[in-house]
Amino acid sequence: MKTIKIKGLSCSHCVTAVAEALSAVPGVIKVDVKLKKLFQKDSVAICEGEADEALLTAAIEEAGYQVLEIS
Repeated sequence: MKTIKIKGLSCSHCVTAVAEALSAVPGVIKVDVKLKKLFQKDSVAICEGEADEALLTAAIEEAGYQVLEIS
């Protein structure tokens, strides 16, 4: 499981775009994207499966958002 901090998500459309982009990455089994709340700095995506971090980053960037950290 990987946790990805993402910058630039501001609405439910953004969440859907990132979830669809990550779901298309080989090795991703399940995706959960959470829009940031007032007390949080960044939005977060949680990916289950064994996907390559470079592919996850590329998918998010192609959707128009910035990856801040993957852990």
